[in-house]
Amino acid sequence: MKRLDLTLAAQPLAQTLSTLAGRVPARQAQALALLADHQRWDALLALARLWGRPGASELLRPKGFTPFLYRASACAAASVATLDGLRRLGGLPGSDAQVAAQARELAEWERGKWPAAPSTLHAWLNEGLRWAVSGGDVARVEWWVAVGADLHHHDAKGDNAIQRARTPQMLDWLLVQGVSTDGTCRHGGRVACSLVRWGRYEALRCLQTHGLDMEKLDWPPLHRLVALGTAQEVGSALQGPDGAALRMQLEVRDGWNRTPAIHAAAQGAVDKLALLRDAGADLQVKWRDLPLLQWIIDSRQPDALRWWLAQPGADVETPLGGLRDTPLLAAVENDDLPMASALLQAGADPQRYNDNNGCPINSARSRAMLELLVAHGGQIQHLGRDGTRLWLGQPLWDEREPGWLVTCTPEEFKQHHTPRPGRHNGEDVTTAFHLAMLESGESAYGAGEAFGLNRSFSDTPWQHIWNADRFGQSLTGLPDGRWVQIGGEHEDGYDPDFFIYADVIVHTPPSEPGGAWDRRVFAYPEDVFPPTDSHTATPVDGRIIVIGCLGYPAQRRPGETPVYALDAHTFQMQRLDVTGTGPGWLHKHQAQRVAPGVVEVWGGERCTGANQWQAVPGRWRLDLAQLQWQAVAGS
Repeated sequence: MKRLDLTLAAQPLAQTLSTLAGRVPARQAQALALLADHQRWDALLALARLWGRPGASELLRPKGFTPFLYRASACAAASVATLDGLRRLGGLPGSDAQVAAQARELAEWERGKWPAAPSTLHAWLNEGLRWAVSGGDVARVEWWVAVGADLHHHDAKGDNAIQRARTPQMLDWLLVQGVSTDGTCRHGGRVACSLVRWGRYEALRCLQTHGLDMEKLDWPPLHRLVALGTAQEVGSALQGPDGAALRMQLEVRDGWNRTPAIHAAAQGAVDKLALLRDAGADLQVKWRDLPLLQWIIDSRQPDALRWWLAQPGADVETPLGGLRDTPLLAAVENDDLPMASALLQAGADPQRYNDNNGCPINSARSRAMLELLVAHGGQIQHLGRDGTRLWLGQPLWDEREPGWLVTCTPEEFKQHHTPRPGRHNGEDVTTAFHLAMLESGESAYGAGEAFGLNRSFSDTPWQHIWNADRFGQSLTGLPDGRWVQIGGEHEDGYDPDFFIYADVIVHTPPSEPGGAWDRRVFAYPEDVFPPTDSHTATPVDGRIIVIGCLGYPAQRRPGETPVYALDAHTFQMQRLDVTGTGPGWLHKHQAQRVAPGVVEVWGGERCTGANQWQAVPGRWRLDLAQLQWQAVAGS
């Protein structure tokens, strides 16, 4: 079983994917998507050349999906040469009819609610230009102008190129070209209004430099001075002849319900914040239910955060908003490493939950952020589903890469997609299908659609599809760097794809940065290891001790506590027959090794009868040498 190496040179990689995809358009589309997801534009062009026109042109402009020219235009890894290559292969339509043929067909319920604008080549080109503007590369924007896009366009919604500018440099270039600032965005209003809304003060100053009349923003004088002026100008004005009048505006709210202090915080401007504080501004002011600290965090200025935390009464765990997010959670959701580092150094808790079961370590969007949190005490068992996928080098749930499915042939899918018990204890059942599902993160439904599996809700029995998109799955690290996932469930109980797994997935990290993970799937006979989810998995002396399970209703035994031991070398599973009074049939609990050969469990719920549950009382210890449960006295 040969694994696909995405680091291959362009031509060998293209040849490999061409062989895997064959002449099946759906599989060819998967191959192109995989290369685009990994920004291998050189290999994508080589692959499309192998297929040639007209087939490649239809794949590069997929009906109802984002054209590859758009994706390349916004991607820093692409270049003007990439755009030229895509154009030569038919990625650029040549008529209104071709654009209309590519457009997604609206569902019946959408047609009356959001009537679609006519599909025209002019509109298609202008949208491509806006993608390029968002990418920040002037050369790619000029490429779109050269092929017919209008730099000065306004679309049917009033949107124009300047609305997509993400950097002051791109904004400055557009303004030099004379692009109008009068465009209106559907949700943000005019350009200046959008910039105020999102706190992009550097861009606002750029507009002011180019002569935009800021009076249209209806800011009181102090708000405008704090938003657009320097700290020296703010200080001089507060001490000048108009200082008394300006101080009367310290708590005045502008049209966006913001005070001068909020504008200063949104810039992360320490000097301005200090001047306003000394002038009597209320630094406990809130915007809706968000304190000033939220704006400081969103400013991405760690020095401003450190200044804030040094103020009397400052709390590193100040709740933010109605869900009581922590400041660290806000920084993590921004994927702001410097800000998160400053908060952790100040003592922020990486496992402090908000009122929606969110905490920093289960909300990270990058591996680097996870490593930072773990280095400051974050515990792996709090990772959550997305955090686990990041940790294991897999795509996030909302960033699945179905293109990996091209690495599994239809024949391999047909032969291996059904979950099955092992023929012996710890059978390695890994196939190209399993690897494709692990790398893609695809669900059972998505895989069935991709491979054309014809399923109906009336099917008996239901055709289950093995996948790694699960809840209630444990993650355990081994001393040699490998990571082990056990069991877990896919979908909710009412869904026909609901399935509880009885397998083990072993992930071996790459030996060098940028390399590929090695992944293996082990299966077990039903009488050796049953379907298991919402359990704990604790490493103890070369074994992983698996305690508890939610399981299917028929397998639950109130009063019993399922305990298994997985050998971390052979990956064979053994049921442990434990004596004494245990915590019962528990799930969603916690476990920890507290002494040599002793695991303590607490929390969660236990089954007391058919669909009857109660909180697990106290704490319980399992002595592995004696194979005996004992309640912890006084717990």
